[in-house]
Amino acid sequence: MGNADQTPVFFDMPSNTTVEKKGAKSVLVKTTGNEKARITVMLAATADGRKLPPYVILKRKTRTKEHLPPGVIFRPQEKGGMTEELVAEWRKVVWGRRPGAALRKRGMVILDSCSGDTTEKRKKQISEVGTDFVAIH
Repeated sequence: MGNADQTPVFFDMPSNTTVEKKGAKSVLVKTTGNEKARITVMLAATADGRKLPPYVILKRKTRTKEHLPPGVIFRPQEKGGMTEELVAEWRKVVWGRRPGAALRKRGMVILDSCSGDTTEKRKKQISEVGTDFVAIH
């Protein structure tokens, strides 16, 4: 059994709290100009505590030629978000390679219902990798 969820990770997250002397007339907010720059990460763990490889969506059109850390799966996507195609690939390259998957042991994955996984097409795809699907509403 496993749980997976996707989340945006922003490169510059300005704080909601400012530190300024009491009575100051103005407050300077420092940013790097990257407030909208982000990646999307799909994280998953199994019930026995194993963490599956992170699946990182980079906001770009093509794969990067730069050296990326091993053990992390990187994919490009023009808008930087998880698409139906990327969810389907995640099921194959991450969930389909989890411990026990090669032995065709039946599994169960818990996902949120907001990620577009509740369609019949998605349920069929996840069933093809030997998994039952549970949606949290």
